[in-house]
Amino acid sequence: MGARRSGIDSETLRRTHGRDQPGSLPRPRTQPDARRAGRDSSPRHPRGRTASPFPELGAPLEGRGGDAPSLPGPCRGAFLYKLCFEGVRERYRPITLAVTQRLQRELEVIEKTGLAEFFLINWDLMRFARDHGVPGQGRGSAADSIVAYVLGITRVDPIEHNLLFERFLHEEMTSTPDIDIDFSTEHREQVIQYIYQKYGWERTGMVCNVVTFQPRMAIRQVGKALGFSAELLDRLAKGVDRWFTEDVEDSMMGAVPPPEMRPQSWQQFLELCREVIEFPRHLSIHNGGMLVTGEPLVDIAPVEPATMEGRRVVQFNKDDVEDLGLIKMDMLGLRTLSVVAEALDLI
Repeated sequence: MGARRSGIDSETLRRTHGRDQPGSLPRPRTQPDARRAGRDSSPRHPRGRTASPFPELGAPLEGRGGDAPSLPGPCRGAFLYKLCFEGVRERYRPITLAVTQRLQRELEVIEKTGLAEFFLINWDLMRFARDHGVPGQGRGSAADSIVAYVLGITRVDPIEHNLLFERFLHEEMTSTPDIDIDFSTEHREQVIQYIYQKYGWERTGMVCNVVTFQPRMAIRQVGKALGFSAELLDRLAKGVDRWFTEDVEDSMMGAVPPPEMRPQSWQQFLELCREVIEFPRHLSIHNGGMLVTGEPLVDIAPVEPATMEGRRVVQFNKDDVEDLGLIKMDMLGLRTLSVVAEALDLI
């Protein structure tokens, strides 16, 4: 009989079955357990930098709600365990040995890598989406995790499909794993604004994209600065490979300078184009990356207001964020989910 139907709590299951029997669930490792295991019990981010969005206080912060974000550090693992236990009872009937062993192993890895907050925030996003009727779905390698499955982040059972957790997360990883969550395009902004409100404007921001000069743009901008005619620049730019070129001159498909142009000016033009290619031109907002940090964001990264009202942008791209060991949420807009939602409304 499944644990949910019998109404048995986790403590009763452990006393009755033990940790290694079918129907029992793993318990979070306490600090004495960790000391007996001969290792430091303090969770660390894979990069060695804790990037917790949760305040180190036991009392809820004003205006942020009273759930996981108000928990002190030692309680987050226990809170994650509690959520996983509730999710296992709901999704698995009966609770088999394979389920308990897999959950135990994943929770231990999450504890060692210090990523409890990462899973809790993603759980919080999906909970908000469900409560407000926002279509959302986790995807990618996160589907390899039973923790993500029982938290409701993904909908694929990794036990049934024999998926490998280490493809998503393992102890030797030097970066935070990705959990890509698709939301309907019409409702994604609602989720983004929830993050700003829940975790605080001072601790949240969108990740940027650094837009660099590509060959066509380099030709147009450099040529314009040198006083070339718009007609000539249009002809030169259209002759360049749009996506890739090793040499600007070779990619101009045999274009030659106008007879009235001095050879020195033409060579200067080519040299300047080569120099500015891949040089930063401006910042744009990442498709779905958003930071949630424990410290005020301005103490960690440069921040600027976004052109879109109600947003601000961190002047670091996804690679910079990964190097700093910061927690990044990936929330993407998917038109297909909007279509599905519209179809369901019409049924």
